[in-house]
Amino acid sequence: MADPTTNKKRLPRELQTYKREVKQLDFKGKVIEYFMLSPYLRNIDSKKKEIIYNTFSRIEKEEFSRKYQPIYSAIDAYSDRIRAIYNNTILYTNYVHSELKKKDIFSYTADFLNNAISATEKALGNADNEQVKKHLEQMLKTLRSYHIPKLLDINSMMTKEGGSFGIKYEAIDKELLWVVERIKGFLGLLKSYLDALKEFVEWVGTPELFPREFAEMERDLKTRYFGVKKNSIKAKNPQAKDFPLFFHDPKTTEEFAALDYIDAPKTIDIKGEKNLFVIRYRSFFNY
Repeated sequence: MADPTTNKKRLPRELQTYKREVKQLDFKGKVIEYFMLSPYLRNIDSKKKEIIYNTFSRIEKEEFSRKYQPIYSAIDAYSDRIRAIYNNTILYTNYVHSELKKKDIFSYTADFLNNAISATEKALGNADNEQVKKHLEQMLKTLRSYHIPKLLDINSMMTKEGGSFGIKYEAIDKELLWVVERIKGFLGLLKSYLDALKEFVEWVGTPELFPREFAEMERDLKTRYFGVKKNSIKAKNPQAKDFPLFFHDPKTTEEFAALDYIDAPKTIDIKGEKNLFVIRYRSFFNY
């Protein structure tokens, strides 16, 4: 008869190692590790949480349920909301960044074509040979008939009167400035929630339980949005005279670069008596 224990699934090697490491921690160390895990970011963290909980003794499980589970549940109540705001912030940011990169490509192309048209016109005006004139006229016709790509999003390049090319700076600003304003609002919301969360774990006496996921999120926001002021490096570039469209930025560029998480005004007031995490925590004890 087969041994029934052989049918029991063994943990993957990574989790076996993790289990041995967790067993070396004291109760508080296990609790901190439990709060630092994020199944939202890593599927394996769900298994790790189970491992930690199963290493608790009966008395430790009772203490965890009494003291730490309410804290965890209060944080978890608004975690998905914070993640959704953060994800939207990154999506909107990537969109603006992508469109501004396209603007750079189109503006450089427009400058390049304008320079080529100007040089060809000058050469045509100085040409004496009819065959050379014919070739230059054909070249000029080809340059002026450049096909501007039609994109699904912002089409920032245009044909100007006289056969030259330009950039639709007003169209870029109209399309993107409202997106930048949305990002500002998202930053204010994130700052509101993350500061309220830090206030909550300090209020409950366990600042060390501020989840790693949100600590990393805050660090990312600070390094990604740090208020770059409009610089004059482009204007000082020796090529600025020959590529005026490329070295000129729409208002969106300045506003986008100036986004600053640290200086972002909070969008909502959820600290103190209005702290949503504290209110949620208190609801578990009916006071």
